[in-house]
Amino acid sequence: FEKSRSQYYFIIYPFVSVVFGYFCVWVVNKISLGMKPLYFPVILLLFLAPFYLSVDTAVRFLRNDTRLDLKKFLETEVPFGTRVVYGSSDAAAVSKYVFNNAVKDPGKLPKGTRYYYIELNKGVSSGRAIFEVSNKGRIGPYITVEEMIR
Repeated sequence: FEKSRSQYYFIIYPFVSVVFGYFCVWVVNKISLGMKPLYFPVILLLFLAPFYLSVDTAVRFLRNDTRLDLKKFLETEVPFGTRVVYGSSDAAAVSKYVFNNAVKDPGKLPKGTRYYYIELNKGVSSGRAIFEVSNKGRIGPYITVEEMIR
């Protein structure tokens, strides 16, 4: 449970839906007592936020995961045999899938070795990125790839 993930909350979705339904019925009953013109706008406001969140989540799942873009970049742009160093364990699966010689610590490489460094935290890189993938509106971490020499 070190990270908050949506599958941990699946158990409460039916209960939240029932409570939200009762809340909507309560609001409609309060409005129907004397404010008929506000009936439709209030119902619209009640369902607008869940609808927006649902569409936003669906769009995020429709777009590629940022790690898939990283995998495509590594396969097409990085020469085979080049060292790949990753700064986070989230990139380990992708970098080891593409290259068998991926390592986490650049200190283990011999001096003068050219390597590609993968960082998954925005703002940590040195600013000389040759490949960047933003996670805005997408699933996956912000990815930066830099070419470095130890």
